[in-house]
Amino acid sequence: MAMAAFNVFSIVLGVATMIPFLGSMMPGRDPLVTTVRIYAGTGDDTNGNAPHVAAFDIDGNLIGSVKGGDDIAKGAPYDAKIEMKADGSDGSAAQAEYISLSQAGVDAICVAGISVTWPDGLEFAWYGDVGEFCGAPWYHSTTILSSKDLYKPKCVWIDGDATNGIKTQGIGIHIPSFVATAERAQSMTDDKDLWCNVAPRIKFYDSLAREQALPVFKPYAEFEQSTLVDVDPAKIKDSANWFTPEWALDKKGRKDNEKRTNFDAEVSVNGTRKQLNFQGQLIKSGSPQHSAKVLCESDTSLGPDFVSEEEGIFCDMDAKRAWPLCTKHITNNCFDNDKNQMVGGKKNSRRDDVTGERILRKRYETVKSW
Repeated sequence: MAMAAFNVFSIVLGVATMIPFLGSMMPGRDPLVTTVRIYAGTGDDTNGNAPHVAAFDIDGNLIGSVKGGDDIAKGAPYDAKIEMKADGSDGSAAQAEYISLSQAGVDAICVAGISVTWPDGLEFAWYGDVGEFCGAPWYHSTTILSSKDLYKPKCVWIDGDATNGIKTQGIGIHIPSFVATAERAQSMTDDKDLWCNVAPRIKFYDSLAREQALPVFKPYAEFEQSTLVDVDPAKIKDSANWFTPEWALDKKGRKDNEKRTNFDAEVSVNGTRKQLNFQGQLIKSGSPQHSAKVLCESDTSLGPDFVSEEEGIFCDMDAKRAWPLCTKHITNNCFDNDKNQMVGGKKNSRRDDVTGERILRKRYETVKSW
């Protein structure tokens, strides 16, 4: 097993940077196996069912898959070992340039990181920060994936039955695109579309079957040798240069852009109404990496209400409204972090004195400290 650290993209306030990922956290090499290791969030609601995992070669041909569905233990990585046939003259197996994750069960999972080891020993890693950057549903995570500042990447949600307001069932990734260099990080910051709106590079699917074909680069993507930036970004962006194999229908005959259900806040599942599981939950964190302000300002964040004790801010995730924590100087229109409830105005305890906004007093059945 490799022990050296290598860089992975992280995103801070919309700016792409690099942060080391410890090689000791990579899965070991097996000459006829591609191992995809999945790191889920370690909060009570961010670990769930293991997803299906599939691997595809440079031409988009399916070269193996692993069926998901088992529970992922909280805080533990999950290894999907995709057995591959030796097809090279030297007995080597094909390189899995593209991988997909599709949620297999009804228990959503929030993916904080993915690491991949090819049969030839090459290693890759990806953080959920990229998903948040590209508009996928996300939340904070307590999973530490770097020794630098004990970095905890954001995690992205995938769900098998579209409950909890989570629209995304799967992810398709061209893993060589996410080998981090300083020049690529700058490209990501400067040209978001090049990284988020190129389907072969990364795509988040409302519906994705286990072995469903992914769009791939045809002709192949070309990168500068030293910096790994795209040789021709316009060519990469041009959908005329994307190819999806003809077997791109899932087993129910749906195209990859057909939604599997109606994604309302409440969704009918087997004839019953399933409520959002985040109601009545509150998360508190003292970590400077967990910003309540960023959660509230994001249109795609999803999860329990959140208190950042570092910022002194409470985020009502339903309303996407940030409130200050009460202090000896702030006694109204604030969140009481001891009583876990909002405090209204002086004139009307149910209204904000300045805006007249109605203040809801929620009851929390579960309060967790990270």
